[in-house]
Amino acid sequence: MPRALLLLIFLALLPGPVFAATGYVTDQLVLTLRATADVKAEAVDHLKTDTRVEILGEEGRFLHVRTDSGREGYVLRQYITDRVPKSITLREQARKIEALEKQLAELSGGSAEARQQAEALARENAELRDKLAAATAQLDSVDKKYRKLLADSTNLVQLTRQRDQLKQENEQLAAEVARLADENTSLLTTGSIKWFLAGAGVLFFGWVMGKLSRKKRRPF
Repeated sequence: MPRALLLLIFLALLPGPVFAATGYVTDQLVLTLRATADVKAEAVDHLKTDTRVEILGEEGRFLHVRTDSGREGYVLRQYITDRVPKSITLREQARKIEALEKQLAELSGGSAEARQQAEALARENAELRDKLAAATAQLDSVDKKYRKLLADSTNLVQLTRQRDQLKQENEQLAAEVARLADENTSLLTTGSIKWFLAGAGVLFFGWVMGKLSRKKRRPF
């Protein structure tokens, strides 16, 4: 069962808003903190990934939270988890390594027992360094994927804008083609009428000339 779901079940079983739990903004995103439990509500803040919040309650799809700075609001519950982020874990491990190295320095010049403790601490320190290196590499990989996702999202927005622009230009061209087609039809119709009238005039002129010619041929 996902940890986020366990957290929500735990919150649902609480008798009231007496206890508060700690949650963190999950995924690689900037989460909007809203004034009320509504996706259209006013945004009062934006919470980055790994931001720690105090969960005060829940309302539908939203959690009522308070940030470390004291600002309260509502966020979509699927973006909050009780799992401590890797970035915070890495900082804690780095501090622990620093403390171990300090102890090593203090024990290195002592008795045999102290040297054994120093060796044990050195092994523990080495293990922590390996874990820290692996976690850092994993975090770097996630960060690269996140940056690529942001770049792809930016490209998608640009492509969408270009598509809309091309669609608008296409509609304008289609309207222009339709207008030219109407003008062409009108010109063809006008030309046909002119040619018809011209042909009729020629026939009429020929008929008149024929009449006159026959009259001239009659004997007196």
